[in-house]
Amino acid sequence: WKNLRNVNMKKALSVIVIVGILFGAAHIFSDEAWSTGKLAQAIASGIIIGWVYFRYGFVPAVLIHWATNYFIFSYGYIVADINQISIGDAFSHSLLNTLELMLVVTGIISVAVLVLNYVYSRKHTLEA
Repeated sequence: WKNLRNVNMKKALSVIVIVGILFGAAHIFSDEAWSTGKLAQAIASGIIIGWVYFRYGFVPAVLIHWATNYFIFSYGYIVADINQISIGDAFSHSLLNTLELMLVVTGIISVAVLVLNYVYSRKHTLEA
């Protein structure tokens, strides 16, 4: 499946951002244990999943959502098992917060490397 070539990219990106905001709001206003502090994270996830849906289709977007939930709950259950606490308490435990911080820092480093690689390769191409 190829990206839609006749689509106005500005309109597509606008729709993806709006859907991402709705995705974030849906996670906050549902009966789940999401706090309003997770709104930015849920919006970013919604935008990423929306872009994947636009670029690659429905199945990859669903698989990314499933894998993310599986990954998060796996760590939650590990923390709950190690500390002999309920799964609800595990999500506010300092070990899970430390794991989340490590993942965020790793993500920031990864994005920085990608940006630097892009800038370097673009600069190198312009010089050639």
